[in-house]
Formats: sequence, C-alpha cells, structure tokens
Amino acid sequence: MRALNKKQKAVLDEWFEENKDDIGLFWDAESLDYEVYVELENIHNFEILHQAITGYIQEQLINYMADRDGKQYYITDRDYEEDYG
Repeated sequence: MRALNKKQKAVLDEWFEENKDDIGLFWDAESLDYEVYVELENIHNFEILHQAITGYIQEQLINYMADRDGKQYYITDRDYEEDYG
C-alpha cells in the first residue's frame, strides 16, 4: 500500500490541529516534528511517505484556509482552469 492509512491520518490531523496557524503555504514534511515522523514510519513506512505527508498536510491547510476565509484556494493554475476553463 502506498498511501497514508487511517492511523497515520489521525496522527497528522492531531499534529495539524496543534500547529495549523504556524504552517506556511509551501510546507514540506521536513518541517514535521521528528518524533511525529518516526511515529508515522513505525505505523506504516513506504517509499513515498514523505510526499504523502506533504500532500496531506498541504490539502488540510488549503481546506482550513478556505473555511477560515470563506474563499476558494487553488493549488495550481490547472485546478483553476478545470473549474473555470
């Protein structure tokens, strides 16, 4: 399996709730607390874990910003074009 499982997502959700106001838009898994990263590896390690963590937290951040501001955010111009072409 090459995706985050429910336990890993729960760990990341908890970390996100505690840190969401300190995360920048271009956040990367290298910024995750070492202890949390090791916990995620111990739950289920796979070759693209780093990228999966980064993508998951960035998605959570965009959803948080949209809920907070009442605006729609787009990760790329392609996403905007798919909606408004």
